[in-house]
Amino acid sequence: MEKPLRLIVTGEGGQGVQVIGKTLTIAAFLARRKTTYIPNYGVEQRGGVSVGFNQISTHQIPFPKFAKADILVVLCKRAVKRTEQYVTPETIYIYERGQISKKDVEHINCKKIGMDAKEYAEKFLTLKVFNVIYLGAITSLVDGLTKEIVRKALEEELGAKVLNNPAMHQLNFKALDAGITMLRNELRETREEEVHA
Repeated sequence: MEKPLRLIVTGEGGQGVQVIGKTLTIAAFLARRKTTYIPNYGVEQRGGVSVGFNQISTHQIPFPKFAKADILVVLCKRAVKRTEQYVTPETIYIYERGQISKKDVEHINCKKIGMDAKEYAEKFLTLKVFNVIYLGAITSLVDGLTKEIVRKALEEELGAKVLNNPAMHQLNFKALDAGITMLRNELRETREEEVHA
């Protein structure tokens, strides 16, 4: 039986981690995939470490919890230590360079991809859609999740907050596109570095 894709997204409370997790769940459902989602966060809405655990599969998922991640997205420095236990050498580890330095993750043994989503959001969009850039990055790595499906899922998750604000609606879509492009560019650069190493 095919193994589910195991995904963890983690960051500070208020960074939109759970929005990513819930949107991925809706998108997986729309793509006719099996899915599970477990949110995990402390009592503080802002300032505590927030973690979302997702699984996506074409087959039944036997258990919602898992010990290791295929994709791990880390948006703040405090979450690096919190999620080290979920890493394997095969994990794709995506981290926010505006919060986490290369040195902070050099001891982690897996494929690491740094992104400058915060800087990009502040410069070209708005910081409010910072998390949607990472949603786009994840979208480009998950088989069966198209940009169109994730757009619909995002609309469903954000609901009236977005539909009543057309400008914000467009910024979310631009952020999704930016994340897809950014991740693909980082992967290409990583491959080129490996070839020339």
